[in-house]
Amino acid sequence: MTTDQSETARTGTDVVLEARGVTKHFPLRRTARDLLARERRSVHAVDDVSLRLRRGTVTALVGESGSGKSTVARLLAQLHPLTSGEIRLGGTPTVAGRGRSFRRYVRRVQLIFQDPFASLNPVHTVRYHLTRALKIHGRAGSGQEELERALTDLLNRVQLTPAHQYLDKFPHELSGGQRQRVAIARALGADPQVLLADEPVSMLDVSIRLGVLNLLRDLKERLHLAILYITHDIASARYFADTTLVMYAGRIVEGGDSERVTQRPAHPYTQLLIASAPDPAPGRRRGRPGGDRHRRTALPHRPAHRLPLPPPLPEGHGALPHRTPAPLRPGGRPVGGLLAVRGPGRAVVRERGRGRGAVRNRGHRSTGGLPVKYLLQRLAFYAVTAWAAITINFLIPRLMPGDPVQALLSRYQGQLDTKAIDSLKALFGLDEERSLWQQYTDYWGHLLDGDLGLSFTFFPTPVSEVIGQSLPWTLALVGVTTLLSFLLGTGIGVYSGWKRGSWLDGLLPVTTFISSIPYFWLGLIAIALFAEKWSLFPNSGGYDSALVPAFDWPFISSALYHAVLPGVTIVLSAVAGWILGMRNMMVTVSSEDYVMVAQAKGLSERRVMFGYAARNAVLPNISGFALSLGFIVGGTLLVEMVFTYPGIGFQLLQAVGAKDYPLMQGVFLIITLSVLAANLLADLVYAALDPRTRKEA
Repeated sequence: MTTDQSETARTGTDVVLEARGVTKHFPLRRTARDLLARERRSVHAVDDVSLRLRRGTVTALVGESGSGKSTVARLLAQLHPLTSGEIRLGGTPTVAGRGRSFRRYVRRVQLIFQDPFASLNPVHTVRYHLTRALKIHGRAGSGQEELERALTDLLNRVQLTPAHQYLDKFPHELSGGQRQRVAIARALGADPQVLLADEPVSMLDVSIRLGVLNLLRDLKERLHLAILYITHDIASARYFADTTLVMYAGRIVEGGDSERVTQRPAHPYTQLLIASAPDPAPGRRRGRPGGDRHRRTALPHRPAHRLPLPPPLPEGHGALPHRTPAPLRPGGRPVGGLLAVRGPGRAVVRERGRGRGAVRNRGHRSTGGLPVKYLLQRLAFYAVTAWAAITINFLIPRLMPGDPVQALLSRYQGQLDTKAIDSLKALFGLDEERSLWQQYTDYWGHLLDGDLGLSFTFFPTPVSEVIGQSLPWTLALVGVTTLLSFLLGTGIGVYSGWKRGSWLDGLLPVTTFISSIPYFWLGLIAIALFAEKWSLFPNSGGYDSALVPAFDWPFISSALYHAVLPGVTIVLSAVAGWILGMRNMMVTVSSEDYVMVAQAKGLSERRVMFGYAARNAVLPNISGFALSLGFIVGGTLLVEMVFTYPGIGFQLLQAVGAKDYPLMQGVFLIITLSVLAANLLADLVYAALDPRTRKEA
């Protein structure tokens, strides 16, 4: 049914926002059974809802979870298109699409979400959230001083004072009540006429809810706002709202003055809501006479007049009404015990070992870039890790059974005398007359000089020279293909996760099937088809054997030509993993409230997709990409074996077959250092993308 609020509204008030016969049906995805059906099935979220929001009044929309209350708020915010009906803003039918028209609409109608933590982008500070709201709606001023005054004024309006203690904090550094006040301040940044409060206190502690309701009531009276208060608590609706509408199964079943609806409910569902409210009457306690004889309703026995709410508490969120600010010394430092209150509701912790009266500054302002302390911490960690890896790399060949020198001498079938054998052992750093510690110090000395020893397989060629000849091939092939697969997979994953159900999202099973094919099998299929049957590409090698390696176009073109088949094999095998991972993260992140808040602020779809959703969704992929970068040096061994590609993986295979311990040791060392370097790079990129990382450091 529809409800006209004109009979219960106060005279002299203006209708700011009106919904007439608003209906929203969400279509379901078609299954194989539904393909032949004429009508597409849908979920009836909202049916024929009409309401009016008047200036300077609070309208409560009450109902159980799933009744369609939040959908009504999103329809009024024009975040979803209507199935039918119309929305009037200032008496004029309004259909805000995107771009400037939508931005003009949200400048007057702002939405406050239920979960304050989910509605704030976790990688941005309070300053960023409020600044973006002011700049989008042209209220940031012409300079930094005007912007700072506007930011301070917003926080003062929501009773977060002093403002400088909150501006540079991240959402996880605030309490639930403080986060919700920041969300309200962000909505006020547009200077709206209507606030759509979607259960603004349901995620807060009971002790904090009253302070937020007091704040909304104060804003309504001072700014003459029209507020839609969505809640499932009909008791709070009675005390806070002027008009109450009861919603059930997507329809408004009853509405009118809050006192009349709660004192004389007409609909059975309204009566059930009132009966389910807790009754503080002492006679209803268990064990008291008459306490369990009859089920009495809670609200009708209360006084008919509205009880006044207590004034706002000085703490800013109403949690500690008994606490008073501690006396301050000159400079703003509190005196007293370990805990003190600094300003309204600001608890500070005195740190030990930093002098008397020192206060931990958890809200320091970022100076930009990466802090030196963070860089030194990461460098120290990876330096210790590199030392441990190099030490293990030194010990493993010496602890393994057998003698690598004897393996080399077996080729000469006893042609060398004892002195030659001792010389070879000294040459390879395995002199038995020197202690393990002396060998370890000699190993570090040679390592710092870039001397990795001599290769058994290519004796007497140095290991560094052997690795230097094969490493560029691996970096060129596996490095480029790994980067290409990451960028391609991440880009496709972003779009498929954002455009769920599109044709691009339908390609995911195909790419997943291709990625399930093993490297070597995919390589053999590629050789059989494109090299043997159709003779489009060579089946082995890194370049034409008739050419001499040189930095000229004939050699470079030949190397690129030979790298096509192995490169495509690596990309096809790896890209599906990046697509699937990024797509799943985009689906998760795009459902967060702060993404919808960005849309409600009037930002473009491209800005929301990349600046809000993709930026947070890509963070886990950065760690995975760092690991894949580290293993680039190891090469894709099976691919290099199948294509006989002269990379470092193929050299490692030869070293294992010939028991070339110095070459294996050198390859393992290069792989270890490359993994550490890649992880260090990932840490720096992670810190650049997520400011919380460098601030916690």
